[in-house]
Amino acid sequence: PALTDPDIASWIKRQLARREWAAVDLSRRTGISTGAISEWTTGKRIPSSQSCLRLADAFGVDPDTCSGDHSCIRL
Repeated sequence: PALTDPDIASWIKRQLARREWAAVDLSRRTGISTGAISEWTTGKRIPSSQSCLRLADAFGVDPDTCSGDHSCIRL
């Protein structure tokens, strides 16, 4: 099942921590604003399908881990 908003926030934070990246590092790798990343990591918003694909690429995970229904990353 797709992750809920808080799960997506936690997943992104875990991925950042594993790589010892800050939001600015992810921003540089994805072209996504640090403001958007902040909203995702605080659970205010969820990434779009396009953004999920960028996250998958930046984190080096299989793009199939992203769903097309804006519920983003699956575990």
